[in-house]
Amino acid sequence: MASLQEQFLKAGLVDQKKAKKVHQDKARQQKIERRTGTESVDEARVAAQDAQRKNAERARELNAQRDAAATQKAIAAQIAQMVQQNRQHKGGGDIAYNFTHDNKIKRVYVSAKVRDHIVAG
Repeated sequence: MASLQEQFLKAGLVDQKKAKKVHQDKARQQKIERRTGTESVDEARVAAQDAQRKNAERARELNAQRDAAATQKAIAAQIAQMVQQNRQHKGGGDIAYNFTHDNKIKRVYVSAKVRDHIVAG
């Protein structure tokens, strides 16, 4: 596969002069780096890496929030399912069953079978 520079030349996005100048500038910069022993900082690359790091962090946070919401929703669905499965029908019972709710004693009339289930837990 051709280099990006060659692809730009073929597409006509850059001319031969501009490509040669960029190549010379890059070679000159590398020569200076070898002499001084320091690396030049490519600000565009550093900025791109910083932006990518921030985007990745934000994506992780959003995923964590989404996962927490999904977990909460699943727990609520499980609770609703358990209540539905263990629901006891009132039935037109004749036995009074007393229980406390919010520090008040309440009475429900249930059948003998339902009373046995309630007492058993």
